[in-house]
Amino acid sequence: DEEKSNGEDIANSENDDGKVASSADALESLVSADGESKNGEVEMKKIKSKNTSKSDNIKSQRAKVPQEPVAEEPEVMTASTLSDRQRTLVKKARKVYNNNKADAKNSVTYRFVLDPSLRQPRSRSIEIERSATKLHDPKSRSYIAVLSYRILDADNASLPQNRKTLLYSHGNATDLGAMNFMCHYLCRGLGVNVVIYDYSGYGASGGVPREENTYSNIMTVFNYIYNEPTLGNQDSSSILVYGQSVGSGPSCYVSSNSATRDKVGGLILHSPFMSGMRVLTPSRALACLDIFPNITRITKVRCPTMIIHGMKDKEVDVSHGFALHNAVPEECKRDPWFVQNAGHNDICDSQQRMEEYIRRLKRFIDGME
Repeated sequence: DEEKSNGEDIANSENDDGKVASSADALESLVSADGESKNGEVEMKKIKSKNTSKSDNIKSQRAKVPQEPVAEEPEVMTASTLSDRQRTLVKKARKVYNNNKADAKNSVTYRFVLDPSLRQPRSRSIEIERSATKLHDPKSRSYIAVLSYRILDADNASLPQNRKTLLYSHGNATDLGAMNFMCHYLCRGLGVNVVIYDYSGYGASGGVPREENTYSNIMTVFNYIYNEPTLGNQDSSSILVYGQSVGSGPSCYVSSNSATRDKVGGLILHSPFMSGMRVLTPSRALACLDIFPNITRITKVRCPTMIIHGMKDKEVDVSHGFALHNAVPEECKRDPWFVQNAGHNDICDSQQRMEEYIRRLKRFIDGME
């Protein structure tokens, strides 16, 4: 029973829609104390088998009884529906938290398992060590799934010896598995270590997705990096904070918070927004309901700051990027990159753009000193 609950905790993480997360972000659990398997891989295979059989059943039913497709009526979201959904999320989060707490007590360690359907990074001469862990975040009552990409080839003359660590807060519609290729690319292309995490309620992390939990999550991961000898090593210039889209919220928070802002070496915001409500309307009539007030927090940063935004972004208008760049304190402003003919998620889609992306990030990192 103990092994089964652990496998479900890792493999059956659910998102805020109550759907099982893809196996791309699964973490296979292992026991470090005696090397005995916690059956995480077996549980993953069982889940895949269940999904396959369910799909086969649907196909066979359709073959037997041909039916005209019926349009489903959209779900009516009422206060009661939202309340029920929230209760379900909280109930599941409590169960996952207890399972993770038991795993921590039993010295369970984790291994990242990438879905074979996702793009694999090419093998290069620069060796990268990828490690997985779950960090306890008591404030959000969750354990946060974290992946660290660390360069091991310290003798390579083309890489900086005082290596920086990039703390990546990803966008809303992705997870650790989907970001694996980009993390490898940044690690090799920039010669930096990369640490990425899933927010509470996302991917392989426990908890409930809430704004305040993202703040607690990034503070937990930041302090882990800062105090880890192989990553931050308590060097205030070594940590580079990177926030993409919704990740700009927690990134602005940790870079402006009085407890951590002097420990941040640099800040990069990729397709950021001024605040959550401003994405919907420029009116401030509902300011009391706003979330992620980046436009206010960015005025308090004390580190070099760079804005990246697509000129044809239809999800978050480029005006957000302009406004945030203008709000950065003068001594912290660095050259922004407003990308022609790029939208919200395709800034790095072509080889030419990816090379330009790496060149500009390298220039920014060199200017952090």
